[in-house]
Amino acid sequence: MERIDNFVHNLLVRGIGRFLNKPQMPAGSIAAAELAARAVFNSNVAVTLTATQMVDSSILTSTPTASINFTTDIATNIVGALVGFQVGTWFDFTIINLAAATHIITLVAGTGVTLVGSVAIGPASSGTFRARVDSALAVTIFRI
Repeated sequence: MERIDNFVHNLLVRGIGRFLNKPQMPAGSIAAAELAARAVFNSNVAVTLTATQMVDSSILTSTPTASINFTTDIATNIVGALVGFQVGTWFDFTIINLAAATHIITLVAGTGVTLVGSVAIGPASSGTFRARVDSALAVTIFRI
């Protein structure tokens, strides 16, 4: 358990910390000030993520007792959660699987969402994704 706690701590400090320094914010991303007050979302069962959870939480954790799916919201809801969006606007989110062994979290696309790259997050690991607005009706999520 200590190894997992260290993993989560390092991800929070090193992974998310890069968003808190405004000069490093790439064009098209959500402003650093908007990310500073985000809460961690946790679910240990299969869930359909709301657009708000995806955009506002940025960190999604789970300690599943069986393999589960995290299904994205539909694209129009994701786009609607991005105030002042334009084509090319993007945000990152990370799914952290805190299971010690065997249980996989799989990201599944909602309507209008396209997934690119590996969508399976194995035990004691994480996956970081970048969601990019393609249009008012479409979002592509890349594993990065």
